[in-house]
Amino acid sequence: VNTRLLETFRSTDKNAKRLASKWMSNSPVTPEKVAENVYQAIEQNRFLVLTHPETRWAWRFRRWFPEQFHKSVVRMAARYLRKLES
Repeated sequence: VNTRLLETFRSTDKNAKRLASKWMSNSPVTPEKVAENVYQAIEQNRFLVLTHPETRWAWRFRRWFPEQFHKSVVRMAARYLRKLES
C-alpha cells in the first residue's frame, strides 16, 4: 500500500528502502481500501485483517508449512535484491 511510511524508514541494508518503495508503489491496494477493511474487521470483531488477496494465501501457506514458507521468502528476497543491484 502506497503510504508515507517510508519517510521515517530505517534499515542497515542500503537496498531495503528502495525495495520497500518499489513494493509500495506497485501495490494495487489503496490506503482507503485498507482503511475500509480495517473498519469492517473492527465492526465484526475480527483480529486478523488481510488486506491483499495474495496475503490470504501467504498466511495459509505460512501457517500450514512454516519451514517451506521461510525458505521461499528468503529465495524471493534474494531475487529482488539481485534485481535491484543490476
